[in-house]
Amino acid sequence: MYWLRVLIGWVLLALAFFGVSKTLPGFRIDRFGTALVVSAMYSLLHVVLHFILFNILWILTIPFVVLTLGLIYFAVNAVILWLTDKLIEDFHIANLATLLIAAVLLTVANAIIRFVLFL
Repeated sequence: MYWLRVLIGWVLLALAFFGVSKTLPGFRIDRFGTALVVSAMYSLLHVVLHFILFNILWILTIPFVVLTLGLIYFAVNAVILWLTDKLIEDFHIANLATLLIAAVLLTVANAIIRFVLFL
């Protein structure tokens, strides 16, 4: 049952990526198949980097989380989104402003998806 929720979450995140690409100028994903690949890569990087930063190095990151009132999570997600852009050829983010707006939108979407699916 857990893997079914993971699969549904992956597809919903791909829909979120595709939706952001249709509404945010400078954030381009042409096909839903590409959105699935982007969603998978983003999720993989998200798991790895969040695990390293907030589980292994948690004692070092606690002051940043407290000082920024949690906004560091958006910064980390922006870096993950930028890395995803660099790794996937058919995915493009035009500039820093688009990257930051997309990071906020996708962080919120990802949090909602995880909350609804209990992931």
